[in-house]
Amino acid sequence: MIRALCPSILLFDGNPSYNRNSYTPWREMIMKKFAVAAMLLASMGAVSAMAEDMTGFIGDSQCKHDGSKAKDVACTKACIQKKGADPVFVSEGKVLKFDAASVDKAKAMAGEKVTIDGTVSGDTVTVNSIKKAS
Repeated sequence: MIRALCPSILLFDGNPSYNRNSYTPWREMIMKKFAVAAMLLASMGAVSAMAEDMTGFIGDSQCKHDGSKAKDVACTKACIQKKGADPVFVSEGKVLKFDAASVDKAKAMAGEKVTIDGTVSGDTVTVNSIKKAS
C-alpha cells in the first residue's frame, strides 16, 4: 500500500549510495501532469470572470428565500426596504452577493425572478444589465 502511494520507496532499496536527485522517468511524468493541472486550474479562473447570462431569484441576506413560494416575494421586499437587508442572487442553489455598484440595480428588482448579464468573481456578482425573467 505504501509503495503505491510513494513511488520513491520502490527506487530506494536501503543502499546508502542512493541519490535522491537522480533522474527518474516518473519524476518527469509527474511534473508534466502537475504543469497541465496548473494550466487547467488557471484557465478555469479566467473563464469564471467572463460575462455570462444567469437566471435566478433576487432574495435578501437575512431570510435567504429562494423564490419558490409566493410569500418569498413580499418577505424579500420587506426585508430589503424596511430592515436594510442586502440583496443576494440565488441561482442553482448558490447564494451570491452583489458588488457595491450593482446593489441599487438589484434592490429595484427585489423578490423577482431575473436574468442577469454580468460577471461572477468568487461569491460576488457584478451586474451589466438586469431584467425580469420570462
